[in-house]
Amino acid sequence: MIKIDVKIQNRVIEHFSFDKGSITIGRDPGCDVKIDNPVLSRRHAQISSENGQFAIEDLGSTNGVFLRDQKIAVKTPLKDGDEFRIDKFTFHVKLGEAGAEPKKKDFAFDIMGTMQIDASAMQERLRKEAAAGRPAAAAPAHHAPAAGHAPAPAPSSQTTVWIALVVGLAVGFIAGYLVRGMAG
Repeated sequence: MIKIDVKIQNRVIEHFSFDKGSITIGRDPGCDVKIDNPVLSRRHAQISSENGQFAIEDLGSTNGVFLRDQKIAVKTPLKDGDEFRIDKFTFHVKLGEAGAEPKKKDFAFDIMGTMQIDASAMQERLRKEAAAGRPAAAAPAHHAPAAGHAPAPAPSSQTTVWIALVVGLAVGFIAGYLVRGMAG
């Protein structure tokens, strides 16, 4: 088992978990770790396992692979906790860890540092939480309406999902703006 956290500026942007002997990294849609960014070659690097030992190799990429701040030229052994770098992307490796798959995020960062939110995944998660009876947030305390005013109707669960979606999108855009500001 191998787990890989992909990071930019020390922030994890994606988690991968594999239980197989060979993992390819690159832009090509057939790669196991696909990062659609021009700094990666179509098939940039490969992690392979032989006799329980993992190793990384550069597959003839243009920008290279750096392990322990050294550009690798041949297949190089990986240790648990190693980090290798391809341009601005850092890959943190955990070896031999079994367990549950990491929770998929509802957002990701594109190559310019802008947060992209998977609205359908977020909406589905909120729908499942609502169906399981888990409230999205604590309900505000209600007070008796002032004389002559009718109480506002309680929002439906669909309305609550849409409100949560809109708030999530707003937070995502703000976070993307802040990340872009820190990068530039």
